[in-house]
Amino acid sequence: MTTWQIILILIILMSIGFLRQLHILRKKVLHLELADEFLREFIEWYNGRAMDNSLYNSILNKSETVQTMLGVCGLVAMRRPFETGYHPNVPLILNAISEIKQESQAHFPHGQAIRIYAQSVDDCLRRFIGSREEECRRERTRLLNPLVLFCGGVAWLMELPLFMLSETKIITPSRRAIIVGGRLFSLVSGIVALAAIVGSIVTIVTGWERFVAIVTGWVKIR
Repeated sequence: MTTWQIILILIILMSIGFLRQLHILRKKVLHLELADEFLREFIEWYNGRAMDNSLYNSILNKSETVQTMLGVCGLVAMRRPFETGYHPNVPLILNAISEIKQESQAHFPHGQAIRIYAQSVDDCLRRFIGSREEECRRERTRLLNPLVLFCGGVAWLMELPLFMLSETKIITPSRRAIIVGGRLFSLVSGIVALAAIVGSIVTIVTGWERFVAIVTGWVKIR
């Protein structure tokens, strides 16, 4: 393998990493835009005493997606009116909207329960939006980091088998996302990327044949 072939492989992996990083950034931006739109519509609907059915239908249609997008941040301990105990890990968006709607139909649009639900939704979404804005800024800077792009290209190659398994229904897409987003996957892909970089540098400096001889000799010694 010649030096130019190694350099070409590195460039290809960096290009793949760039496209992967763009996809990650685009996904986070879309989540940010959806959260902004959902919060704006929710505030408008709440300020209108939850009477606008078109706004209600719009936020209701987005509620499942937004709840999933929030993850554990969207799970809260909630106590419904006239109940003494709290329910842990309640999906905030899904439950708060229905509770506000029910309270409004009961002619208590400004009751304490509604204000608590609305404030909880507002706080949760604003925290998510602030966090996601910071993530988007960080991902944009990563687009200019060659090492990050190379590691992203290696990670993409390692994701391919998992993608094929999910497409053939052997594992679920959610399971694939959990594996790819886990620390173990990041650790392994980082180690592989580091080994690839070191191997590429050594190969360029010493030559492919010499590098193979060094590795073979090291393996025999072990």
